[in-house]
Amino acid sequence: MGYSASGRGEGGREVRGQVRRMLDKYRGLADRLSLSEAQEQQPDVSIEALRQAELSCLRRWQTNPELGRGAMAVVMAGEWAQNLATLETELEEAVSTAVDAARKPWWNSSTSLLRVHPPAAMAERRRDLCLRGSSPLRSPELGTLMLD
Repeated sequence: MGYSASGRGEGGREVRGQVRRMLDKYRGLADRLSLSEAQEQQPDVSIEALRQAELSCLRRWQTNPELGRGAMAVVMAGEWAQNLATLETELEEAVSTAVDAARKPWWNSSTSLLRVHPPAAMAERRRDLCLRGSSPLRSPELGTLMLD
């Protein structure tokens, strides 16, 4: 498209700063998912700052037609940053759930889907299910299926 906000004043700098904040938030989510050491909390993207930067560039464009491409670049980047910041906020809960689940020991969880049965009991239970015409592979009672 040929739009560029380079050298276009405070609006472009403000949007770049907010985009850096947004990227830091996404890096924080990635760090949490990788179970890395906790990093310091990153500041949220300021939607108000993005909007003010966009409006500032659009106002300057009204008095100087040469600033049109730069103003459009700032507005488009600001809109993308707002949408991605909203997505990041929505991902917070899912990331927290995934991290909490990853930190629970699978062998010791009362909510675990894995139920441990001795091999002899598993074999006996499989035979019972087969005799009743049920598939042991689809039995929620077994949890895990140990093949002989």
